[in-house]
Amino acid sequence: MQLRNFLFLGVIGAVLIGGFLFRDLLTGQAADLQVGDCFDLPPASQSEVDDVQHRPCADDHQAEVFLVENYPGGRDGPFPTDNEMTAFITEKCVPAYASYTGKDYFTDEEFDFTAFTPVEEGWKQGDQEVTCFLFRIDEAKFKGSQKAA
Repeated sequence: MQLRNFLFLGVIGAVLIGGFLFRDLLTGQAADLQVGDCFDLPPASQSEVDDVQHRPCADDHQAEVFLVENYPGGRDGPFPTDNEMTAFITEKCVPAYASYTGKDYFTDEEFDFTAFTPVEEGWKQGDQEVTCFLFRIDEAKFKGSQKAA
């Protein structure tokens, strides 16, 4: 019985360690993205994004996260309008872009950014997270992090 428990714990440990080591190669939830994560863009036709394909930043990828921040108000607050969300993204993501990349967003001719935002159903369940990520304007893949040295 103890050997079986030991083997079970060993398998669980191996899975957890493998998940950590290979996280950059796994498909994962968009809600789990962190600053510095690189991934491929979901299809433009996809209006709601649940999963993204993580990529090591040293490999070809299409996007890089530079800010993850909660929209204020909490689940009991009203779901933000498009204008309110756009204002929040502009207020938070533009300076974060400059801080992360060392580039002025308004003069950068190579990269742009957008954000994953909560949907109303998720908002009611406590999801207020906004994830800002950069991508090449031509949507081509790039190698390496865009984080300023």
